[in-house]
Amino acid sequence: MTGTFLLTQAVCRVFEEQGSGNIINICSTYGLMGPDQRIYNEGEEMTFVKRTTYSVTKLAVLGFTRYLAAYYRGGTSG
Repeated sequence: MTGTFLLTQAVCRVFEEQGSGNIINICSTYGLMGPDQRIYNEGEEMTFVKRTTYSVTKLAVLGFTRYLAAYYRGGTSG
């Protein structure tokens, strides 16, 4: 999330000077719903578990992008 924030912050400065721009952030469907851990099972043993932080950071990217869209659409920048 830190990288997404820092890059977006730098790019938005340029967009504000230009008066326009587009940002496209990509996240996972796991940002909308948690992963089904059963798909990582082999027999009775769980071989790999998708960590909680993965879903949380993907949702953070989605929320951050939505915030930016509302912020700049509203004309409240600089």
